[in-house]
This record gives sequence, structure tokens and C-alpha cells, in this order.
Amino acid sequence: MTERYLFRSVAFMTALAFSVGAPLLAQASKGPEDEPENRPLEYDKSAGLPLFAGAIAAVALPTAIYKTPPKCRWCDGARIDAVDRWARKAKWDEPCRAARLSYLSLGTAAAVALLPMSRGPRGDRWLTSAGAVADSVAVTVMLTQVVKYTVRRARPEADTCHPGRAKEQDRNLSFFSGHTAIAFALLSSAQETARLKGRSKNDWLWVGGGAAAATAYLRVAGGRHYLIDVLTGAGVGYVVGRWVPRHVTREPQSIGSSVAFRPSLSPPVFAYSRSVGSDGNILFQLGKGPGRSVQLGLRF
Repeated sequence: MTERYLFRSVAFMTALAFSVGAPLLAQASKGPEDEPENRPLEYDKSAGLPLFAGAIAAVALPTAIYKTPPKCRWCDGARIDAVDRWARKAKWDEPCRAARLSYLSLGTAAAVALLPMSRGPRGDRWLTSAGAVADSVAVTVMLTQVVKYTVRRARPEADTCHPGRAKEQDRNLSFFSGHTAIAFALLSSAQETARLKGRSKNDWLWVGGGAAAATAYLRVAGGRHYLIDVLTGAGVGYVVGRWVPRHVTREPQSIGSSVAFRPSLSPPVFAYSRSVGSDGNILFQLGKGPGRSVQLGLRF
């Protein structure tokens, strides 16, 4: 690795870390004045299983439908935009090594988000954080799959990085980066859940943010994504990580020595399903009520 190549890689990763990590670090620098972990928070378990099932379906169904790589709709080839063309300079001489390392950095981000960033004085509070983080990842996976199979952008490199594999099923699923989106969803949701609990700062955010930024960089260095792909993935992961914990957790209210949920606060995400009329129609609702939900009607 030449000095010039090393300088370009370090400069690129530094710029990427600042651009995608700034929102997380700014969020960590400000918080409530309360002491850490002094706000009880409860996790809405009604959301976990449907979201988990939806994430599995979002990954499994397209794989079953498309036996071969789907045809690209955004086929760049040699005609990529100036930003992505500049970022291609960060590609490693052995891109498959960088691609494999991105799994390690993603695992590091997950470990930091689920362990030190989600820790609390009691086990049930850790489960609250873990549930909110897992739900954020599930939503991120579903969004990623929908966009990938809709946009179908060709990856920068045709190499599968898997000896013996003739075709790569996700060859045209470059936009946006799922690894980057998941990494930032992990960190953002863990930080948001901690904020909801009253923790004003989190020292481990620097480690997790560095791992998330490294994941984004390694996906570009490994020829798996363009710069626009990882920046979009980071933005999506950050937004989902901020939004989901606010809707799958709720604050209990103390009544004497017992604890009860405030009825005026966040109701379950999956509120109800009910029959409509007498002709066998069924209405399923995903959301919290009129104007804030998606409804699906089935006729039998």
C-alpha cells in the first residue's frame, strides 16, 4: 500500500466519519438535565414479533422470487457521477478483504449498541433498550429491501468475493447500503432509547460511531457500494433509529407502590384488527389510530 493510497483512504474515511457521524455526536452532546437512567421506560412487546417477521419476509421473499440477479434499472457502468467517481479512489487493491472487514465493523457496532450503550441498573431496562434497537433494525431491513429491489442499482464491482459462486444474486442491489443503514440504526436507536430513559451522555457512542463510519468506508473500499449508497444508508439508519424507539416504548406512571401505563401515552403500534360489515370483510390496522395508521382490507 503506497503512501499516496494510504493518505487518500484515511482522508476519505475521516470526511465520511464527520459527515455521517455528526448527527449522532451532536445528539450525544445534549440531553436532559436528569441523572442517568432515572426514567423508567417500558417496551411495547406487541410490535416486536410482527416487525421481526416482516424483516425475515423482506429478505426471504425476494430471494425466492428472483432466482437470478434482477435486471438493473440504474446501470452506471463507466458513467458514474462526479461524487461517486471521486470516492472510488478509496477502493483497496484487495477489495474483497475490505468487504469482509465490513462485517467485523458492523458486528462491533452491534455489540456496542446492545451491550454498553444499552446497559442499565436493571435487567428489564436492558431488555427495553434491546427491544427498541431490534425493532429499529427490523424496520431498517424492510426499508432497505424495498428500496434495493425498486431502484436496482448495479454494484461497482462484479466480483462476487465468493469462490465458486457463478452469479451474485444481489449484483444489482447497490442502493442503498444495508450494512451502513443497519450500523447507524443500531447506534441511533440505542442512543435515542438511552435519551428517553434520561441518560444525558454516552461515552461509548464514539466507539460505536467509529465502527459505523468504518462500515460505510469499508463498503466503498470493498467495491460493494458507491459513496451515495453509504451516505443514504447512514441517513436512513439514523432517522429510523431516532423514530422507532419513540413509538415502541412508553413511560409508566407510578400509582402508590404499583406501576401502571399512562393511557394517554403511546398505545400499541399494532392496535387491533376487526371485522367490517357482515359480508366477511376484515380490516387490519397498522398504527395508532385514525390519521396515524395504515389499514389493509381483505375480502373472503
